[in-house]
Amino acid sequence: MIIRKLSIVIFFFFSNIILAQKVFNCKNSDGSTEKIILSSVGSSTIQYSSSKNNKEISLEVVNFDHSGKLYEVKFPNESKIYRLELNETEERIICTNPNKTKQTFTIQKPTSLKESIYIVKNCDGSVERLHILSNEGYYGYDVYYSSSKNTSKIRLIVTFYSPLGISYVPERIRFPKETKEYFLEWLPNKLICTNPDGSVQLFLESQ
Repeated sequence: MIIRKLSIVIFFFFSNIILAQKVFNCKNSDGSTEKIILSSVGSSTIQYSSSKNNKEISLEVVNFDHSGKLYEVKFPNESKIYRLELNETEERIICTNPNKTKQTFTIQKPTSLKESIYIVKNCDGSVERLHILSNEGYYGYDVYYSSSKNTSKIRLIVTFYSPLGISYVPERIRFPKETKEYFLEWLPNKLICTNPDGSVQLFLESQ
């Protein structure tokens, strides 16, 4: 039996306002391309499209995990279930088809990003940085961390967004493979970071 492979446009939702979109691509052996687009909008819908058929088909969400990283969906008037699972950093989606075959969708990096760097200088002389990358109106925000002790950028996990003007910004973040969360308060040209131990740091935007 031929299994129809998935390429999906997934919409995640926060308070009826578009927050971000991320595009994931899967290239098949026959040359066709499938896409997954993750969005934050106002109601839960999932759509399917591919290079073979540009028509978007609304899929039905059968089950989901409250972490927002696992969905089970099916096509209208069909019973076969497709399982969609995001990795921790949300750079890859694994689609498990009804016949148990799997497809890997990899995030499509935007061609241009705006980077804002916020810096705090600690009493011991060390420096920490928060790198906020945005592609306004499409990709939303990614948060990276670096320091004078480790200059390599670490991509942080955003666990919650909060409204700011007409957009949403990261409010709670954590390091990969860790559970402790850091809280961000957004002010003009500065970020206030409340650490898991209750201590507070003031990050100033680098000009």
